Amino acid sequence: MKLEVCCTSSSCCSIALESGAAAVELCSALSCGGLTPSVSAVSKVALLHSDYPTAHITVLVRPRPSDFVYTPSEKDLIISDVKAFASLGVHSVTVGCLTPSLHLDSPFLKRITELGVEVTLHRCVDDVLAYGAMSPESLVDEAATSGVSRILTSGGEKLGLEGMLNISKMVEYAKEHYPLMTIVACGGIDEDGIGEFKEKGVEFVHVGSSVMVVDEVVNKSPLFHSETKIISASKVSSLINKINNPTTPSTSKKTYADLTPHLIEKTVLKTLEKSNDTLTSKESGIKIHLSLKPDVPEIINQIVGLAVYEKVPDALNVTRSILEVDGFGSERQFYCLLLRDEVSGEGCGFAFFYFAYSTWE
Repeated sequence: MKLEVCCTSSSCCSIALESGAAAVELCSALSCGGLTPSVSAVSKVALLHSDYPTAHITVLVRPRPSDFVYTPSEKDLIISDVKAFASLGVHSVTVGCLTPSLHLDSPFLKRITELGVEVTLHRCVDDVLAYGAMSPESLVDEAATSGVSRILTSGGEKLGLEGMLNISKMVEYAKEHYPLMTIVACGGIDEDGIGEFKEKGVEFVHVGSSVMVVDEVVNKSPLFHSETKIISASKVSSLINKINNPTTPSTSKKTYADLTPHLIEKTVLKTLEKSNDTLTSKESGIKIHLSLKPDVPEIINQIVGLAVYEKVPDALNVTRSILEVDGFGSERQFYCLLLRDEVSGEGCGFAFFYFAYSTWE
């Protein structure tokens, strides 16, 4: 298994490669998930090909934060950036684009791959998997058909370890059907959990914050204070050593509070997988997916509808803000599955998973 490091400058890329990383991704604005870096930064990174001829060097092309459904003008900007970076000697870019229904925007991906650069499909795929718009296998099929060579994913979850089920499916499917495609696992990967990805046959892992330290040399502005982080050579080397020399997993104890979200997550995912097997047939016409924050209004409609049916509408104690915090905040108290008619797209059912949570008084 090899290591890819996310970097925000050419100097950080050099540190990562010098410390043994097999690949680097250049981007900017890591605080919002990464954006397209400047042309000058890209030109410097392109020069690293001569010093590290076997390294995989890719550049993120993402014009703005937030979602991955782009306007025609934003798509033109992405194409222009890819062409500009290719002219500077960049061989690989990391991009992604979705349709409003959260499927891969294959026609646009093909426009990019036809420019002659290698394409890594970034974590827009995690929105697809989280929403249940495509299965891991169909996503790999679509990406391969579009000319994509690599897929960067946390399996549709915030953390790669939590999305291991989907990552494993993608790795196994790609090895069988597209042996030249690489699945790159990411999402909070550090020394404690990196061994699990190797056990699942993952060929590449992508890291960022776990190998960064605060740059104490940078002057601090009294008005615009923010920490500047750089790549730590020792942390990169340590992580590579962990990959090459796996040891006994950490025996540190976890509290019930630590384990609870993961137990819920596994229960929901198993149920979702089972339900997909039985309820997305042509006969039923029902699609089930794990709800996201934008689904809150629909969840409320479903709850209100149930309360009206039970003739107790006054018993409800639920608002949009309550559900957004309790269901999609940092300390989730419930998970919700939504059922939709595949033809009309209308909601037709829901299911809550929780230990101690209620929308009723």
